[in-house]
Amino acid sequence: MAEIRETSATSATIAPAAAGRADGARLRGTRAVARGEEHVASWYAATTPPRTFRRFEGSERVEVCVIGGGLTGVATTLALSEAGIETVLLESNRIGWGASGRNGGQICSFFPCGDAPFVRDLGADGARRVFDLTERAKETIADVVSRYDLDCDLRWGYYNGCEGPRQMSEARRLGEMYRRYGCGSARMVESREESCEFVNTPRYIGGLFEETGGHIHPLRYCLGMAEAASGLGALIYEGSVVLGWRVLSGGQVQVYTPRGDVVADKLVVACNAYQGFGVPRINRAIMPVGSFIVVTEPLPGITEIFPRDVAVCTLKHLGEYYRRTSDGRVLFGARANYSGRESVRNFDEKIALAMRRMFPSLGGVKIEYSWGGTLAVTARRAPHVGGLGGSVYFSHGYSGSGVLLTQMYGRALAGVIGGDGGDFELLSRVRAIPFPGGGLLRGAVLTATGLYFRLDDLRK
Repeated sequence: MAEIRETSATSATIAPAAAGRADGARLRGTRAVARGEEHVASWYAATTPPRTFRRFEGSERVEVCVIGGGLTGVATTLALSEAGIETVLLESNRIGWGASGRNGGQICSFFPCGDAPFVRDLGADGARRVFDLTERAKETIADVVSRYDLDCDLRWGYYNGCEGPRQMSEARRLGEMYRRYGCGSARMVESREESCEFVNTPRYIGGLFEETGGHIHPLRYCLGMAEAASGLGALIYEGSVVLGWRVLSGGQVQVYTPRGDVVADKLVVACNAYQGFGVPRINRAIMPVGSFIVVTEPLPGITEIFPRDVAVCTLKHLGEYYRRTSDGRVLFGARANYSGRESVRNFDEKIALAMRRMFPSLGGVKIEYSWGGTLAVTARRAPHVGGLGGSVYFSHGYSGSGVLLTQMYGRALAGVIGGDGGDFELLSRVRAIPFPGGGLLRGAVLTATGLYFRLDDLRK
């Protein structure tokens, strides 16, 4: 498959402007839909104090404009604000509306792809630098939560559960990779009995425990970072649909909304799976994947299921991910389709069935919350970050590890804008490969990919 290569911003980043705008700008591209939707009815939304940012109108002239109020956009905005760089963030719905406020809240230790793409594109030393960045990102999460006093249930500990010998071999390979990069916080769990000390399920025969992974309330985390950035001077707007943008002759970027324009020296596109702009060379690099979660009623015996308050994931392509919540429930999720749809018939029943297979004792437990969302996966399972000319930057495709990686890539974006582009330069050298099957064939290709993963996961 061909490598994606970015070209001039003046030809690659043009998207549609509002019809009838006085300057007559007509930009190529895609849909321009009025939004402003509320958060989905999730346990996260139900346990988050309401916070609303105003809608954008008028005009602004700033150093940086960020499109997207998810974890990437908010982490980038916070880092820019800490550096004293004036920033406007435009979100079409609510802060944390997409996958950033709906995900499993798991802080994974590394990339879903392992280190292979980084070794291939960056060499052994470059791969080690990337690993060090992921370790630093964990420290950044802890620092941000502490410094801004974010109430987001941050907990440490991550368990990769294994159902059979093949998964145990993968866990050993993963543990060896951690040791190779000097991380001594991961250790193998070699028996069913020891596994039950982390999560009490009969399905795991062992696994890999990572002390420095963890879990968090992602919506409160995202909103908390947005409030912190706002307190530092960032202008954050919700319900503010971006209709498109164009690069001006002087290199600045003009961003269009229904109620006014923002002119910025730099633009960051941070939309991930909810990418709505006509930029084929970045859209082709990501595939939308539907992920679904259920949350039980509060359980008095929750510590019998989770003796340790850790995040858990089954070590396979389409693994279940779950944990206990701060109010004593089981939060249980799984990737259920590769169509990109957020609404799938009876998805709550399917996820609840997977939960009860994992925990037979939960057969009669009531499900009180269920919701879905869309995350972005890349062909190599490594994020896609880069620039479109000298004015526009983007980052997306975290492939299920966005809580950790958005902090890492957001800081890299802020660094290159602020004049320290070392991390960004390193990460942008990792090649993005487009998914095949454009147009009518793309859906069939994605469905076939999901089927392959499901069949391969049967080999435990």
